[in-house]
Amino acid sequence: ISDIERIKRELRNQNIKLSHVSLDRIQYLGKTLRDANWDITLSLSLRDSGYELTEIESGDTTVENLGLAVDLGTATIAANLLDLNTGEVVSSAADYNKQMIHGEDVLTRIDFSGDAKGLRTMQGLAVKTINSLIGKLGKDPDKIRAMVIAGNTVMTHLLYGIYPRFIKLEPYI
Repeated sequence: ISDIERIKRELRNQNIKLSHVSLDRIQYLGKTLRDANWDITLSLSLRDSGYELTEIESGDTTVENLGLAVDLGTATIAANLLDLNTGEVVSSAADYNKQMIHGEDVLTRIDFSGDAKGLRTMQGLAVKTINSLIGKLGKDPDKIRAMVIAGNTVMTHLLYGIYPRFIKLEPYI
């Protein structure tokens, strides 16, 4: 039986259906399992048809199981680090959105991001702000298992590198 089938069988015993494992997880699965003497922690993400295997780690890494919630605001970006085992907020940080140097409002930012260079700049500034906040939270970023980001439509377009100009033009999307 293959290593992934062994994992699927064990998860089925816990009534968990593993429906997707990406190639980059399979590539180091065999080595990780054997180096850890089969003592591993799996991180799973819910999908439509079951769960996706998102991480395989040696040993029990559930002691520090962290998630990050980010409020991607036009003026301020805030981040809360959560203990995913308890739901408690571990630490928080906030800072001005570095995109403000190219406009304080979303309409100006839409105009600035009208070409590939401007869009990459705005995306980079949002990521830079978020990464700076992660650094201020006082925990190892590698312990963050999941991240949720909420923001208005323009802010999320800029973060994901999606041209937002059609939000501003008729017919509005």
